[in-house]
This record gives sequence, structure tokens and C-alpha cells, in this order.
Amino acid sequence: MALTRSQLVDDLLALDAELLRLEAGGVAEEAIQAVLEHTVNSSTRTVDQRDRLWWWSQLYAVMDHRSARLMSLAATPVAR
Repeated sequence: MALTRSQLVDDLLALDAELLRLEAGGVAEEAIQAVLEHTVNSSTRTVDQRDRLWWWSQLYAVMDHRSARLMSLAATPVAR
């Protein structure tokens, strides 16, 4: 069953929040990648064909947001 765009936005926001939670908890990168993989795989069942291009652009935006966070953390000097 395809979800509406509003429902998909809610899912993307939940994904971003989950990624933040996992990152803050120090979860291994493999586990974080598994969450992303699950999201990608489940999209074949939940995203209508008409919304695929939109969905992928939104998903890439979430991943870009995550990359920016990781790069920012890596650039932050560690206090001693």
C-alpha cells in the first residue's frame, strides 16, 4: 500500500530523528547503515510510482543532512 506524501514526510522525519539518536548513542556505523538499507528496501512497498523521484530526492536530503552532521563533528576539535 502506497503512503501519501504527508505520511512519507513523517517517515523521513522519523528516520532523521532515529539517525540522530543512533549517532548520539555511539551505535556502530554498520547498524546505522542497516537502518538506511531497511528504509530503502521498504520504499518499494510504500512509495507510489508517481512519487519515486520525489522520495529519492527527499531521502538523499536526509543522507546529506547526516553527512553534514558527521563532517561537522569530525571538524570539531576535541577539548583536552
